[in-house]
Amino acid sequence: MKKILIINKGLYHPSLADRKLLIRQVRQSGYDVTGKSSIDSSILNYPCIVLFFHEKEISADQVNLLEMYLQSGGMILAIHGALASYKSNNEYLNLLGGHFIGHDKVSMISISEAASDNSLKLSTRFFTIKDELYQFELKKSCEVILTGTSHEMTSPVLWKNMIDSGTVVCFSLGHKLCTLNSKEFVNILKSTLESLYEKN
Repeated sequence: MKKILIINKGLYHPSLADRKLLIRQVRQSGYDVTGKSSIDSSILNYPCIVLFFHEKEISADQVNLLEMYLQSGGMILAIHGALASYKSNNEYLNLLGGHFIGHDKVSMISISEAASDNSLKLSTRFFTIKDELYQFELKKSCEVILTGTSHEMTSPVLWKNMIDSGTVVCFSLGHKLCTLNSKEFVNILKSTLESLYEKN
């Protein structure tokens, strides 16, 4: 069975219920899931890790571990709060491929495919969902896969960033429990993990 490490932490953002639901969804998708609350050297034992937290501080050693992990061909899926974490750490932001600049209030978001020839094989490409639309400034080298539009503002929602032989996929939805439990979120989660493992 394919192994995945989910690094998850939080009482509110994400909540304990959010974190348990994500772990269950990944496990039900057929993966051998381990959960941890912090980044340490154990990440080197997993071909794929998921980041699901909202934190302020990361050590230089932890960033170095993530860089080493990606240089060896590791795969990272960073979800929602992980994209708004460690805002002052440029090395971490470089791994994500961009930096968080703010978010809209919770509202209806129209999601659409940025390009039909993208490298992730998504079955869910156009839909509307109620969540928080994060805003980012991305590196030009990132491959934007899905965008979201709310209140006449459009922002990347799903993108891929290559670091050496490693891959980082960032998925900004996931503020609300009902979002995490939606069929659209689950389909994108499954398709992304499948595409990452196909690459490997």
